[in-house]
Amino acid sequence: MKVICPMLLNSSVHKNRTEIINHLIFRGIKVDTAHYWGKDYYKAIKDADVVINVHGDTVEEACNLRLFQTTGIGTCLLTDNLPGLDKLFRTGMEVVVFQNKNDCYDKIKFLEENPVVRETIALAGQSRTLKEHTTKKRWEEWNEI
Repeated sequence: MKVICPMLLNSSVHKNRTEIINHLIFRGIKVDTAHYWGKDYYKAIKDADVVINVHGDTVEEACNLRLFQTTGIGTCLLTDNLPGLDKLFRTGMEVVVFQNKNDCYDKIKFLEENPVVRETIALAGQSRTLKEHTTKKRWEEWNEI
């Protein structure tokens, strides 16, 4: 199974992301953490079975673009469980969440052993993103302000 936590070329390194990735590697999970740019970034997400999303150390609410990039492409997203995520996606049905590094490892093993579940979640996440989390939808919301 291909697991990635891709970095954009301008991404900063966050302590919590590093701790989780190091823990997964220590426990035998091969995680691609390469730096990507442009189309290569999206191709890496598309080619992965699972994309790990870890918000930055100072982020208090689920909000980064990877939530929408990964689900929009149709790849299963495994993300840290921050407040507000449940307003964007149905956890466990459209995205998979983890609470800590051990839970992240357990969820990866579960997704590896259950490819039908993984694909079902990926497709549900994609459907939700393409229906509710598009640029057009955001502009409509902003125009109401």
